[in-house]
Amino acid sequence: MLKKTGDEFMDLLEIELLDAGVPIKNGLDGTPMNPTSVLVNYEVSVKPFVNIILKYAPKLEMSKKTWIARCLSEKGNKQAVPFLLSIFNDYYGEKIDLWGVGNALYVIDDKSSYPTIIEICKNPKFGSARQMLMGTLAKAKSPEAYKVLIDCLDDKTVRGHAIEGLGRFGSVDAIPVLENLNVEKGLYEFKAREAALKRLTKKLENTTS
Repeated sequence: MLKKTGDEFMDLLEIELLDAGVPIKNGLDGTPMNPTSVLVNYEVSVKPFVNIILKYAPKLEMSKKTWIARCLSEKGNKQAVPFLLSIFNDYYGEKIDLWGVGNALYVIDDKSSYPTIIEICKNPKFGSARQMLMGTLAKAKSPEAYKVLIDCLDDKTVRGHAIEGLGRFGSVDAIPVLENLNVEKGLYEFKAREAALKRLTKKLENTTS
C-alpha cells in the first residue's frame, strides 16, 4: 500500500473539517474557501475542531504545518502546543514563514511551554519567528527570560519586540539599558523604547515615592 503524501493528508483534513461543521465562507472571487482558510481569516473558534487538526497536522509538509499553526491561534488552546513546538524542533532553515507558529504559541500562552520558548528565543536561526515570543518572555518573569530579552537587543530581527518585552517584563534595571540604546527615530523600535521607558519610569516612581 502506498503511503499518503502530505498534500493528500491536507485534502483529508479539509474534507473532515467541512464535515465537522466549519462554516462555509466565500472568497473574493465568490468561490467557497477551504475550511482552514475560514479558520485563519474569520473569527470562528477552532476549539471544536482541534482534535481533527491535530490528527492530520503532524503528517503535513512543513509549509502546510506553518499554515495550520495560524488556525490554532486561540487563547487556552493548550493541546496544540506540543505540535507547535515540534515545528521549531523540526525546522532546518527552510524558506517558510514561521512567524505564525510563534504567534500561536504567544496567543495560547501555556505556562508549561515557557522553558522551551526561552530556548527557542535564544536561537537566532528562527529570526523574526520569535517576535511575538518576546511577549511570552515578558510573561515568564524569570531571570533567564530577562537575560534573553537583553541579549535580543542585539538582534535586528526581534529588537523592537525585545524592547517592548522589557517594558512589559517590568524590571526597572532595564531603564539605563534602554536609555543608552541607539534607536532610529520613526522606527517601531523607537516607539517601543519610548513606551517601555515610560512604563518602567512610572513603576520606579511609584516604588520610590
